Amino acid sequence: MRSLISLAFVAALFGCTKRSEKYCLDPLNSNDPRCLTDSGPEETCDADHPCSDGICLDGLCVQCTADDVSRCTGDTPICNTTSHDCVGCDSHDDCPMSDACLPTGSCANASDIAYVEAGGTGNCDQEMPCGLLTTALATTKATIKMKGAIIESDTVTIDSNARVILADPATSLDTSKNSVPVLQVSGTSNVEIYDLLITGSSGSNAPGLRVVNGANVTLVRAKLSVNDGGFGAIVDTAGMFKAIQSEISGNKYGGMRIINTQFEIVNTAIINNGGLSGLIGGLNLLDLPSTGTFKIEFSTIARNQGSSGAPNGINCSTVNPPAKTFTNNIIWDNTGTGSPGGEQVGGANCTASFSTIGPQPFTGGPGNIADDPKFANLASGDYHLMMVSPARDTADPAATLGVDFEGDARPEGAARDMGADEFTP
Repeated sequence: MRSLISLAFVAALFGCTKRSEKYCLDPLNSNDPRCLTDSGPEETCDADHPCSDGICLDGLCVQCTADDVSRCTGDTPICNTTSHDCVGCDSHDDCPMSDACLPTGSCANASDIAYVEAGGTGNCDQEMPCGLLTTALATTKATIKMKGAIIESDTVTIDSNARVILADPATSLDTSKNSVPVLQVSGTSNVEIYDLLITGSSGSNAPGLRVVNGANVTLVRAKLSVNDGGFGAIVDTAGMFKAIQSEISGNKYGGMRIINTQFEIVNTAIINNGGLSGLIGGLNLLDLPSTGTFKIEFSTIARNQGSSGAPNGINCSTVNPPAKTFTNNIIWDNTGTGSPGGEQVGGANCTASFSTIGPQPFTGGPGNIADDPKFANLASGDYHLMMVSPARDTADPAATLGVDFEGDARPEGAARDMGADEFTP
């Protein structure tokens, strides 16, 4: 897959006994026992030796055929008509009855989903979708499916609730109100957001996403982009914040500010944030506690602009010891307003290893290089790696991540590549 990292993101990794290959490559599912075992040799069959459990097709026992999908249920509802295995759905189009493929790989029951579609005026069911996310949240259904450009009149607030938000391609959430976040998640909430663009904040002190007061939020293939009222996200004293295969780009004051919160940022692009009004560049970390999970790996943090002289790639303003080490990233050409800026990674108790960092020199852990990563085409916003990139095959040899930003398999070459993209010929 060769879509632009800065403009689009593709590849659903949603997941019988056999999971879809994409499901099993997803780092979120790496411990699923069904991804850790092999089904063994194929069983043969003929008229005198029927299959013990399956369908006899050309002398081999298979799970399903185009004419018989009765064994494809639950988390593996789709028949792969090439391999004749039951696999998980990979897209909403795989689920015509509900138009909703769940993260587990199963097709949802339409009655369990609140449907939101731009211009909708109904009661949030499949036949008559409602037009606003706030209306869908009021139904109390745990899963919401969104489609189209949804424009709210104020901040969408999720407080102390569990929700899974799914989105069709090119679906966005915006607000017409000035100086408020587009989406705020707070309290004991556990919210997962898949494939949604959060955009359009305006005014001041208005990030695209605000996560506060203990809430847990996971972004998967989501995008926080072009929020002119503030940062892409402010995460302040939340529970756990995860950004997986996501993009934070083009936000006026900077990428993300994370305060006193555990986090995992994996296979994510934080690019082109800030500018003349930039305050924090790519990522600003404050008041991180001594213990917990603090992970930034296989991500690309590039060409963000923040305060003059500050570390505008990753700025660890106040981070408690022991040191947090971020690995296998590309942190490149993040600058200060009107000047070359300071370090790419700076502040107490933050360091990096097996990463491409520069052009300013960086003294840190093992495996770092300071060579131009050779992005494919910065003029058009293409942050894929070129074949000649020095970031290729140079990630930590002990790394085990199985996919990149777009779901392409890692490693493609002799070893994994640094950054969000794994080079594919």
